[in-house]
Amino acid sequence: YGNTGGYTPVPDIDDIHVVEIANYAVTEYNKKSGVVAGVNYRFVLK
Repeated sequence: YGNTGGYTPVPDIDDIHVVEIANYAVTEYNKKSGVVAGVNYRFVLK
């Protein structure tokens, strides 16, 4: 599974683990940047 040293597409972006990781990343980013509300994100996983 995967590619040594490379990237592979996420097979199911609606997978609960993918969603949880994305939510965690946004939450942590918001804590560090002081964002309160009104920001939308678009994830591009490469």
